[in-house]
Amino acid sequence: SRRLISDDRFTLNQKYRNSWDLQITNVKAVDAGLYKCVPKQREPASDDVAKVFNLEVYVPPRIIPSKSSKDQFVQEGDNTTLICFASGFPHPNIAWHKVSGKEEKLLYEIYGQHQGQFVFSEITRDESGVYKCTAYNGEGMNDTRTMLVDVQYAPTISTNVQVKGLDVQLECMVEWNPQGENIWTKDGEVIVQNWKYEPKIINDTSSQTTMILFINQIEGPTDFGQYSCIARNKYGNAIGNITMPVSTESSPGKGKNSAKENGVCKSLTLVLMTIFLSVYEF
Repeated sequence: SRRLISDDRFTLNQKYRNSWDLQITNVKAVDAGLYKCVPKQREPASDDVAKVFNLEVYVPPRIIPSKSSKDQFVQEGDNTTLICFASGFPHPNIAWHKVSGKEEKLLYEIYGQHQGQFVFSEITRDESGVYKCTAYNGEGMNDTRTMLVDVQYAPTISTNVQVKGLDVQLECMVEWNPQGENIWTKDGEVIVQNWKYEPKIINDTSSQTTMILFINQIEGPTDFGQYSCIARNKYGNAIGNITMPVSTESSPGKGKNSAKENGVCKSLTLVLMTIFLSVYEF
């Protein structure tokens, strides 16, 4: 306890001969506490002649950034915790929502505590997104804070093939976060863009990429082999293999030259029928 010192916000008013009022203007949160009224007399006053008042100051909630979480970048499978720390009186309640566009899904509420935590155990990529904590206590406006949770992981690949006449389009759908490097190879050799090969990248979303390789005018066995799409980021690599087999079988009743020409046609037929796909991740 302490004797009130000179402060313009505190005024002591004597309403009657034996009646005094303490008036506080522009009340602040620090003014909360116990106040004791003690009669002025020569001998120390006992408790039975003193009056104690408890002043509660109601304060709207305010989230304190320095004590709350920032955006989180975490590897899939790890554990992480979001923290939302709020001041105010009465002690704030804290609600956690996941934000998806204009929709907000309530996840968890904590009542009457300054600190609210939201814990992720072995986090998955599906839990990526924006999370919002809201502090409220019925006094004034609610306060909110949003936090991004970015779950990162190694690439995975799925493959597809489209055939258009003598042209072939190889596709590798890569799911990864963050995005990284990607290349095409044929039988282990890096493919360089030219009139025969046209690689193309389409970033469908921040975590989904489509790698496309156009192969123009397939002419014969030299165009067949194992085509590989390779994607890598700081968490790992993935390889998708697409194999186009070669056939040299001749058709009955054809001469040497005709068989050679027909072998190309039968090889192209095999492209349509028996392209083998495989995917590796490591």
